[in-house]
Amino acid sequence: MAIINQPAKQSDFITGMISDVNENIVPPNSVQVAVNLDFDNVLGSAVSRLGTSLVGSQLVDNKSILGLHQYIDPANANNNVLFAVVNVANDATSTIKNVATGSDVVTGLTASKKMRFLTYGGDTLAINGTDAERAWNSSAWVTTGSVFDLDDFPASCNLVIEYLDRIYTSGDATYPSRIYYSTLFDGSTITWAGDYIDIEPEDQGGRMTAFAKVPGYILFFKERSMHRWNFSSAFPETLVQIGTPNQESVVQSGGLVFFYSNSDDDARGFYVTNGGRPQCISKDTTRTIKKFVDAIATANEANIAGGATDRIVWWSVGDLTVDGETYNNVVFRYNRILNQWSIRTYPTEFKVFASYLVSGVNTRIGGDDDGNILKFDASGIYTDNGSDINWMLRTHNENFGTNRLKTLSDKIIVRGKNLEGVITNVIPDEDLTRRVTLTKNNWLRKILSFLKVGDVIKGTTIATELKGSQTGNQAHIKEIEIVGLDIAENYES
Repeated sequence: MAIINQPAKQSDFITGMISDVNENIVPPNSVQVAVNLDFDNVLGSAVSRLGTSLVGSQLVDNKSILGLHQYIDPANANNNVLFAVVNVANDATSTIKNVATGSDVVTGLTASKKMRFLTYGGDTLAINGTDAERAWNSSAWVTTGSVFDLDDFPASCNLVIEYLDRIYTSGDATYPSRIYYSTLFDGSTITWAGDYIDIEPEDQGGRMTAFAKVPGYILFFKERSMHRWNFSSAFPETLVQIGTPNQESVVQSGGLVFFYSNSDDDARGFYVTNGGRPQCISKDTTRTIKKFVDAIATANEANIAGGATDRIVWWSVGDLTVDGETYNNVVFRYNRILNQWSIRTYPTEFKVFASYLVSGVNTRIGGDDDGNILKFDASGIYTDNGSDINWMLRTHNENFGTNRLKTLSDKIIVRGKNLEGVITNVIPDEDLTRRVTLTKNNWLRKILSFLKVGDVIKGTTIATELKGSQTGNQAHIKEIEIVGLDIAENYES
């Protein structure tokens, strides 16, 4: 046999997770699968993510959060209130709760209806398309008056946004392409004067599903189309036949709008737009995660929920089964600056996300399917509300420059820190059923893990898989080195 003179190693993971790309063209600093690992915490390393912590207490056991929003009073932070919408225990109705106290502030709402919010002019509007529109005026919920002119608010709408000092709303099933807009804000209120625009009712785009904003335009999404408006023109010339199933999938980051689309069989994926034709970021590139996106259950597409910071975008998509392996309560994470993907799993499924101002610092929270409001990526938190964070990294199926048979009989060395409990598997010939678990041999200064190969492993390709569980710190993976990899002189076993 010919022996590789230098150990085979991967010392850089900055490109993150890539699937559905021939291994011959994937960037050498990428991985096949990454679960609960971030690649932008320490550039070049894979670092296990931070955890979640409970905000307040559990609101209603085993019930999904239907809406989440913080009212912020710019003049007096003591008036800030975090509101959540959730069904009551027997699912007869839903209620708006004050998260800090856990108490009901609005009761008797229609069960299981998503609630959307908008804070504007000192009041916070809450609409779900069925119950009476209402607003929080810093001291009470009202159904008349307020900044939003509730007495004349267009009925049966469940979408709302502000653009150029006007309020826009839509969702009326009788007029599925109609968008109502208010008069200009006069410093204390807007009014409704019966103004509206019908957005291409002939485009067969379906009902109106979401609003968003980019510099210079408001965006109107239907199920199968997207349009833009600058108040002087609606640009209705079938700008693009890609839409979105729900408002919660649409998020804004860095002056761009990101969203999920299932408009047709060839369009499923995550997109970005600056107001022009959307570009798919989850396929049709060398950094695709297509097979994971394709695993999203059709029944769950209407419940995809997204969130964003100025650099990170994420979507909760439910359970996925990929290559025979199941991933529970998955959240896709995308760094828009580095064009970098990874996936996360959580003990419960996030249903809605929101910003949360605490002590003057803007953080991110999510409402799950178990009545909890959770702060995520919480500094100094290394568990998910008390549960271990289980992570996994799987390298690409590497042929090391030749298709001749490889034999691995020595060891694999993993360099990093906080890896004391790491499990290392070797996967030959792209066959997960032949996964071989290595035994730990020893540690050197707590930064190197020597994992001995017990049985000789043979394969044309080799992938390495690392698994760990964190509770008190973050794992750092800096390098994976394969020692003693022999390559046969021919292509036969």
